[in-house]
Amino acid sequence: MRQKAISLASILFLLVFSSISFAQEGNLSMSQYQLGSGDRIKISVFGQDDLSMEVRLPDVGTINYPFLGEIKLVGLTADEVEKKIYDGLLGDYLVNPSVSVAIVEYRPFFIDGEVKKFNADVVQSDKVNDLAIIKIFDVNFDGLDNLPYNFKTRSSDVGTKVYAYGYPMALSLMGKEIKITDGIISSKSGFDGDITTYQITAPIQGGNSGGPLFDDKGNFLGINSSGLRKDIADNVGYTIKSSYVLNLIDVLPKSIDLPSSTKLQSLPLTEQIKEISKYVVLVKVK
Repeated sequence: MRQKAISLASILFLLVFSSISFAQEGNLSMSQYQLGSGDRIKISVFGQDDLSMEVRLPDVGTINYPFLGEIKLVGLTADEVEKKIYDGLLGDYLVNPSVSVAIVEYRPFFIDGEVKKFNADVVQSDKVNDLAIIKIFDVNFDGLDNLPYNFKTRSSDVGTKVYAYGYPMALSLMGKEIKITDGIISSKSGFDGDITTYQITAPIQGGNSGGPLFDDKGNFLGINSSGLRKDIADNVGYTIKSSYVLNLIDVLPKSIDLPSSTKLQSLPLTEQIKEISKYVVLVKVK
């Protein structure tokens, strides 16, 4: 049994950011995360200490930056902030500025379950694989029962029956009830041969990314991340494999017990869905 990180009663493996559906609708990911008031960012310009800073974005969404004055950052991604500062410094101030922007602390989140809402924060993230772990910090949260499913550590085979859970278009057309789509693993590698992901046929829509993928035995296989547009190909989605989620759990600061087996295998599919749905929530940015 793997022993890592914090109590499962307060950790949600839902990965930023979309089934986890943000207040912005669509297939959002870590790289597409839009800054808002309360986010704390670190701006670094190589070799220029006077141009480097760490700052929490105020309610007005702007900061005063050397040479550039007041610049609006709310609504931009970290990459867009990098480009904005790079373009501003280029030429008049620096020949070829090397700018990097990192989010060091996220603003609070809402965990929206079937009945209650709770405050939560990001406690660990993996920008490379587009993952994050969110922990509920809320005095009104009583915890969850032990997980009834396990994290599958070995790669699943092509043809495995799978079920994608999420909240597609929860803030617009389809409502806040959890949705499940089914399909198979059609490839053990994703877009352009990416070995970190599966290719699946279960339909993935805006709001599905960040939600879990399970097989018909109740094993957690990974996190749904994206899909190809229908004008390119039908029913082509991508899921980050569970082994990369476990890698992120492994670097959490405190230990956690993860189940080594699933309790769902003997249940009919309808009962499996009821049990799993208790652990899949809608996450919103305040």
